[in-house]
Amino acid sequence: MRYETAFPYVDRKNAATLEIMRAGTSPRACDALPLGPIRLGPIPFEGEYEVWLPEERVVEGRVVAESGEPVGNERLWAWNPAWTPDGPPARGATLTQYGSTTTASDGSFRIGRLGSDPVDLVVEQPEGYLPTGPVPARAETRARIVLRRGARAVVRVHDAFGDPVEGAIVLVSRLHNAKRQRGSWPFRDWFGTTNASGTARISGLESAEKYRLRVWERRWYWGGRAAVTIDSWRPAGTVVRVGPAHGVVGKVVDSRGEPRPDANVYAKFEDGTEEPVGVDRAGRFLLYRDVAGLVEFTAAIDVAIRGVRGVAAPVVARTGDRAVRLVIDRPPTIELRLRGWPLGEYFAGATLSSDDDPSLSLKRTIDIYGYLTIEGLPKGQTWSMYIGPLKDGRFALLRGIATKPTVQEFKVQLGGEIRGVVVVPPRYARAQVSVHDRVVKIATVATRRGRFVLRGVPPGRWTITASASNGDHTARATTSAQAGDSIRIELR
Repeated sequence: MRYETAFPYVDRKNAATLEIMRAGTSPRACDALPLGPIRLGPIPFEGEYEVWLPEERVVEGRVVAESGEPVGNERLWAWNPAWTPDGPPARGATLTQYGSTTTASDGSFRIGRLGSDPVDLVVEQPEGYLPTGPVPARAETRARIVLRRGARAVVRVHDAFGDPVEGAIVLVSRLHNAKRQRGSWPFRDWFGTTNASGTARISGLESAEKYRLRVWERRWYWGGRAAVTIDSWRPAGTVVRVGPAHGVVGKVVDSRGEPRPDANVYAKFEDGTEEPVGVDRAGRFLLYRDVAGLVEFTAAIDVAIRGVRGVAAPVVARTGDRAVRLVIDRPPTIELRLRGWPLGEYFAGATLSSDDDPSLSLKRTIDIYGYLTIEGLPKGQTWSMYIGPLKDGRFALLRGIATKPTVQEFKVQLGGEIRGVVVVPPRYARAQVSVHDRVVKIATVATRRGRFVLRGVPPGRWTITASASNGDHTARATTSAQAGDSIRIELR
């Protein structure tokens, strides 16, 4: 091949280096010419020079597994023979990439633009296979690269309580100090992430070789991320416990073993000082610092009724303890499940009234699945609750509810309607109409023409109250009716 060019504008005072490349390429395009870019220099400036390039040659071959099955869609590079038997190039050696390609579905490959000098073929480590060292090859020859399957290891990551940790990072690396070169043999690390059961599977390892196993938990603590490193690790089933290396780790549960993220946890030290400790959604708490001496942990759940509290017995711990367990004596509780709860009814309100103390009542919210839990009720009392009216007119009227350790079920049923008209004096605002007693509370506002509808009315006869105001005077009237009646109320 012959190329001709001229350089009319050159600084004559300084020597220069001439670099020859194929047109349209950049200095980083290592496969631009056979054997890569050619550099000549330093050279004088006046004169003519000829550079003869070798003819373009190719290396072809196949990548297969030990069983003869082709390995396709894998990256392959051609390097100059600078690798040593130990893997990395010798100190001071220049590592040049001559070309690269991706194997076809039948495992075949072809790399062109090579000279007659030998090259080393390096395959990126496929998933599940062992790292493959450089395979010597010469141009115009067919190379066969055989990959061997490696061992598999299962790494299970648990926290300080033995629960699986999802999303933990598992990294396996070789035990050598050579400088890493990304994508090159044999410097690849093995990476995995634990699933919901806390398990990560790593494949493509030498069963007899020792590795470094490192595990990180994604959650951040006050002192940093929890990490564990195991040197001289061999591929095998391994259980790793992650958590803070210092401080105290604990968990708050109730008497049924359920986590209590709403608990207030306090740490009391030997010098008499006390500080709160945060609790996560799983009921875990962490005192992330070294403490001299003993630490006493306490936990409590506050409720709104007359200072009733759920309290855990104090637990004494030392720095480094990772399984402190605080058990809260659960206060008297009512747990309700409403059968027939309509889909799409979001967070309906309910009022709980004491049958023994008329002045005692609580307002709570029912979740979208029809469940309601109320903790910290006085013992020995019964309660009544009205829920509704819902969007479709259904209601639930519960009477004689007592605190029990189990879930109590009640049915949501369709209520009746009371329709009517309110006659309001001139220059009075629109009337408010309600069914109101100690438990049941249903209210609505009449239209400008005085019409109203009360929905979700339970069976029985109820007192209907209507009122309207003009700013100076409030007119009121009462009557009685039952579901299905149509009434007329006149305000005076």
